[in-house]
Amino acid sequence: MPQKYGLFVLLFIFIALLAACGSDSTSSTNEDNRYKEVKNADNLGDCSEENEGDSVYVASEKMYVTCHNGFWSEFTPPDTDTSAGKLNIYVAADDTIPSLSKLYSCTYSYDGWLVFIASLNSYMLCEDYEWIEYKPKSSSSGAIESSDDNESYSEESSSSRRAQSSSSHVMTRDEILGPCTMANNGAVAMDSLDEIRVSGTDYYICRSGLWISADTYDLNTHGWSDTTDGAFREGLWSTFYFKSVSEECVTEEDSYTYQVYVYDRGWRVAKREELCYGKACTAMSGGESIIWNGRTYVCSDTAWRQENVYILDKSSFFASDVVYGSLTDERDGQVYKTVKIGTQVWMAENLNYADSLKDVVLQDGASFCYDNNDDNCAVGGRFYRWAAAMGLLSKYNNSRADTTLLKSSNHRGLCPEGWHIPDTTEWNTLIATVGKGNASALKTTSAWLFDADSIGAATNSTGFSAAPTGVNASSGANSQILFCSTYQTYSDEFRYFSLSYSSNQLYYGSRDKEYPCFVRCLQDDPSAIVDDPVEDESDETGND
Repeated sequence: MPQKYGLFVLLFIFIALLAACGSDSTSSTNEDNRYKEVKNADNLGDCSEENEGDSVYVASEKMYVTCHNGFWSEFTPPDTDTSAGKLNIYVAADDTIPSLSKLYSCTYSYDGWLVFIASLNSYMLCEDYEWIEYKPKSSSSGAIESSDDNESYSEESSSSRRAQSSSSHVMTRDEILGPCTMANNGAVAMDSLDEIRVSGTDYYICRSGLWISADTYDLNTHGWSDTTDGAFREGLWSTFYFKSVSEECVTEEDSYTYQVYVYDRGWRVAKREELCYGKACTAMSGGESIIWNGRTYVCSDTAWRQENVYILDKSSFFASDVVYGSLTDERDGQVYKTVKIGTQVWMAENLNYADSLKDVVLQDGASFCYDNNDDNCAVGGRFYRWAAAMGLLSKYNNSRADTTLLKSSNHRGLCPEGWHIPDTTEWNTLIATVGKGNASALKTTSAWLFDADSIGAATNSTGFSAAPTGVNASSGANSQILFCSTYQTYSDEFRYFSLSYSSNQLYYGSRDKEYPCFVRCLQDDPSAIVDDPVEDESDETGND
């Protein structure tokens, strides 16, 4: 019995020793406890934004890997090798770029070039005008061989071919730019010899032991971390200064905007209008609205878009600090705001009278709404062809109406009783009262487009409340409004008065009588002049 027991103990010790020896052959050699350890590569999981920069020891492979730019790359801990953090690159490529988006077209100039794509941890070879994936492999001796898919290519093929004419030595990136190590990770260097550029840049950033090509965006945002949505930041390499509210907001000088960046689920170039308005339109701020320089903008699809004037609430057109009167049109019961400016009393909104049964002059398309939508008339008033606005038959759009039909003063036209269509003298009186070049006093503050700093922002200090409701039914709104007058410049033309987003004037000109205009009625004045003055017919633009 004791003999059997002794044999059993010896057998147990032998098995234990075998197990210990076996475990030694597969046990972890992770002597650096700074890094997390996994059993094999399958346990690593995907390299994503959440674990960017994490370093892990893979026991089955006895190697260290780090998560960088979407893939796991092998590296050596920094206290044991100055090449720490190198990406898993095996062949000396002609260039190293961050992603495929930075790769130029495969042209004759790049035939035979080999490029390492950092985000893919793989190579692309330019062959027969097409970039193809290149997979290097090692021989039993450890030397690099070309893969079966790239039999005609060797490590020296492209670089040697390009260098043979000038030198037998092919300069490496480290020789051109200097060493890229963990000590100078993030450093920027310039390829002054123009030897390695494939991505259209002379600048390179040292990342993970490799010099990777860098464009303006890379240089300006290098090392930036996530921050508050909509935050602005000037690029690290910026050479321009941006004035937030200036005429540059609407110029084509992109040099201003490309130096400023905004955080929108990641850093991107700030748009010109975002800098003008001082607020970013991001994926998270969709639907938000702002008022800048008298105009309303809404964030939609990461772009600021001005609200169409017909979408706005008409009550926003009127000035809060102006005392308005009211006018009830007995024909249809509509109520209009009125305002006194100097000695004149004007309607503070456009006429919207449309009873074609009572007034035959309104038949056959003589009046209509913007975009043929009746709801738009409730906001901006109606378009009228000149003859209809004057209360005349449509034939007078092509022939002169004589004084028996068209009084030169206090001509009612389609206006309510006690009100009339203004003549040129009355429009000029308004201009004189407001002041030449002060059209901003007539414009509502909520709707006009921005043109330039030289165009005064709308103030609506008079309460006239003109909104940019368009110049005809097919034109875009938000830029101009055109008013009728009684004056006929020719048999088939009339004198209009207009406000524009691009002018400081209430200016005049001539259009054919078929061209639609808006009606602003003026209250009758018994002391008004009898005859319309003779005007200089040679000046039909009249912008001054």
